[in-house]
Amino acid sequence: MATLTALEKDWPWDQKHRCKSMLNNEILSDVKFVVKASRNFGQSDTKRSKVVIPAHKILLSICSPVFYAMFCGNMAETKEYIDLPDCDFEGMLELLRYIYTDEVHLNGNNVMEVLYLAEKYFIPSLASECTDFLGRNLDFSNLFCVLHHAQRHEKKDLLRSCWDLIDKETEKALKSSEVMTVERSIVEQLVKRVTLNVREVELFKAVDCWVKRECKRRKLEEAGSVKRQVLGEEIVKNIRFPIMTQNEFMDVVPKSKILTPEETNMIINYFSGTVTSAVGFLHDHRLGPPLRCCRFLGFNHRKYIDAELGIDDWLPFTIDKAIMLHGVSLLGNDGGEFAVTVQVSFFADPEDDEGDDGDNDTDSDDEIVIASTSGTYISGRRENGQEFHYGYDVKFDEPVDLFEDFLYFISVTADGPGHCLGGNNSIPVSISGVEFNFNPHLDEDVPDSVCAELLFKVTE
Repeated sequence: MATLTALEKDWPWDQKHRCKSMLNNEILSDVKFVVKASRNFGQSDTKRSKVVIPAHKILLSICSPVFYAMFCGNMAETKEYIDLPDCDFEGMLELLRYIYTDEVHLNGNNVMEVLYLAEKYFIPSLASECTDFLGRNLDFSNLFCVLHHAQRHEKKDLLRSCWDLIDKETEKALKSSEVMTVERSIVEQLVKRVTLNVREVELFKAVDCWVKRECKRRKLEEAGSVKRQVLGEEIVKNIRFPIMTQNEFMDVVPKSKILTPEETNMIINYFSGTVTSAVGFLHDHRLGPPLRCCRFLGFNHRKYIDAELGIDDWLPFTIDKAIMLHGVSLLGNDGGEFAVTVQVSFFADPEDDEGDDGDNDTDSDDEIVIASTSGTYISGRRENGQEFHYGYDVKFDEPVDLFEDFLYFISVTADGPGHCLGGNNSIPVSISGVEFNFNPHLDEDVPDSVCAELLFKVTE
């Protein structure tokens, strides 16, 4: 018994947390990764020292098919020290922490590195943890970096969150330092968006700053013709010079020399009324973010409906003016994740069908689905003036045209942790000259629904 006690004293492992005690531990290590030390503020890559992280091939191979091929394949790596020039210490340590313990300590400084490593070594569960973290912590310091990643790896939900924030806070997004380093393709997508919420002159200033920096990066002359070539016609033609004021245009655009003298004179003549159109340039104002029609008078965010069995409900409504429905805002909770499908439909009367041969013996109307979307969403706090609630927006890929005198239905199915409650319904609701009625049959109660708001724009 005394001998066993002595052995236990010298034994290096924690019985309760066996793999955890092996993390970054030299004992029994059979491979060592050489990585860059974590970056200090202002430190260049060339001045960063190297750090060695010990690891254990068997644990790595069990968790990652890439590591398995590296250590157990036909061309197995036999060197004890493996240099990873594309990794730094903090990111690699968190990758190993997840492999050894199923835990990861993410923050704003390491999440992109960990995400890169999770995808490099094909550990999708860790990549999902990183993506969820980014969705919950998206801000202007990481917005365009996350956007680039979401586009590159086709992460639809994260991409939607990025563009939603850009649409809502365009001016703040354009003033972030990150926007100056984005790829040209993102600049093109930016100027093409009709939902930006910014004065056109501010958008042009940001584009001009970006192209100046790009010319400097490429060691090109900052002449107007060079800037025009770097930008390309798609970007220039999607900047809406005619909707600027004359003073805004004259103060900023001519000195950039991005437009030709002929184009500049044409737009000046348009401002003065000499010509009725600036040919080749868009005249329509950007629409900005959608309007919101809230169907509740208030919210009860202290009480929740348990959604353990999932959500499956619907909401009828009518409108008295044509709109474009961009999406809906659904009730949620503080930080919950929801897998959601939203569908918009109406019912066509079979008696009105053209070409009816009289053989239709059904008494029920035919449901016609006009829009549907699915995805995973993170719920959070939503401000409503003096009120707030917890929820999340679900937007369609393209706005849906809705017309007066139709009875529409929004159907929602969702799996998630439950949702807060809406207060009493406000019936009807009038927003920007459109009246929404959520009780089209006065003899019926308004159904319970997680649908809190309709996101729309008035059809012009």
